[in-house]
Amino acid sequence: QRTVPLHPRQAGTREMEREAKRLRVSEASSTEGERREESVTMEVRRRKLEVRYLNRTFLDGSESRVIEAIEYESGDAVWVAKTRLEGGGEEASYYLNAASGMDEMIEAHRRRDRAEKQGSEPPRGEQQCSPGSHIEVLWEVYDEEKEESSTVWFRAEVLEKLADRHELRDGEECCEVDKWKIRYDARPELSQPEAVEHVVCFLSARALFDVTSEDAVMQWRLEGSTDDPADLTAELVGDDADQEPSTVKEQVE
Repeated sequence: QRTVPLHPRQAGTREMEREAKRLRVSEASSTEGERREESVTMEVRRRKLEVRYLNRTFLDGSESRVIEAIEYESGDAVWVAKTRLEGGGEEASYYLNAASGMDEMIEAHRRRDRAEKQGSEPPRGEQQCSPGSHIEVLWEVYDEEKEESSTVWFRAEVLEKLADRHELRDGEECCEVDKWKIRYDARPELSQPEAVEHVVCFLSARALFDVTSEDAVMQWRLEGSTDDPADLTAELVGDDADQEPSTVKEQVE
């Protein structure tokens, strides 16, 4: 069989065609790989949102709604909670973004549910804590999904007063205060899947000293109290010695 040599122009054209074909195959593989990676990322995000929100009940106005499904709406490029009225009824969708306030609505339902189970209005005013009491401690939490910080009241049970005491220092001033063990409730939606125990010292009717959390001073209140987040400076340091204690030692004593 006789082989006819190709003209240089023909050889160049065929080489260009082969190269173009290789590029098309490469681009197709790259696109398919990107699609697979995007699909995996979306599935991971879906699972995180399901752990955080699925089957949670929240309060919208006076209505209690249950989150039944988490879906992604590509048209609006946003994750959406598919909800239904508690006990069955009208369906509604809610965005799961920074402006939706879903976490706050879940917390509102939790608080109302606890108040109803107590069979009376939430207690008013400040009372002395004792083993078995339930309190709420104000924490600042960081939401990785929304990339923002917010304050949340964490419910905890007062377990016991410990035998040893904690030493507080304020410059050269020093005093010892009682240490208490408390147990925070599990909060899966806030990346705390299990109950945890902390050691704290109650400094005043609003301030506590969390020994476990690297000696952090935090606001606390009795469960059901309407006391809002406040500046604790006045609780610990006063402008006038006749009005407020001026050192940690004076505050505790």
